[in-house]
Amino acid sequence: MDASGRLVSAGDMAGQMRAAYANIRRTLAAHGADFDEVVKETIYTTDMVALLKSSDVRFEFYDKERLRPSPGSRFSGSWTPDFWSK
Repeated sequence: MDASGRLVSAGDMAGQMRAAYANIRRTLAAHGADFDEVVKETIYTTDMVALLKSSDVRFEFYDKERLRPSPGSRFSGSWTPDFWSK
């Protein structure tokens, strides 16, 4: 979502990650912090392939030298795109 709450980059994992990290950056800045103070992040996805292809977006926000690799896990379920519209 953008600063106005509108969905951005539908179907584009990298674009959605950039929007999410930009929102997080604004929230951190409002509290006098930045990504250097982030201790842990959790990423939820239903498309691990798209996430892995877009994972370098994190380096646009975190210092690549200080960023620790995060363990990956996967949940397989019966989610469908129209789940939330029911």
